[in-house]
Amino acid sequence: MARSSRFFLLVSALLLPMAHMVSCNGSCAGFDCVRGDCVSGRCECDEGYEGNNCGTSWSEKFVGSYEGKDCFDASIARYTLTATSRPDSLRYLGKHYALVKEGTLLEFPEQTASDEGIEFVLSGSGQLTANGIRLNLLSKYPTFELRCDLQLTRVN
Repeated sequence: MARSSRFFLLVSALLLPMAHMVSCNGSCAGFDCVRGDCVSGRCECDEGYEGNNCGTSWSEKFVGSYEGKDCFDASIARYTLTATSRPDSLRYLGKHYALVKEGTLLEFPEQTASDEGIEFVLSGSGQLTANGIRLNLLSKYPTFELRCDLQLTRVN
């Protein structure tokens, strides 16, 4: 083998691993890790993000309109979940705050709320299901508490 060929092979063998390390710095498998870091050829997402390139917020899969039985009168009611500026939080009915935990779980931290001029404290939890969301909410009014278990079905 010619001396120049051996030198080329030696240099290639030394530089190839470094080229892989450089290419992995901002890119994984040909795409950028939008909200995460490339580690060993795959994206490790920042808290609140998921997907192959970490471009999907946890809250995105919850956003939408749902229907379910109302806890007060058992009629069918419409419920909405909207995104906030944080990747791991949502607004429930436009006014209540929920945190997304571990990608599929919801937590409603205790929060002061009001409905038709009556103040109460809302808290609870929820989980994403195959066709919607299951919610377990507790509303503490001045003179009583109301537990509400809702099975919400996605309508869009």
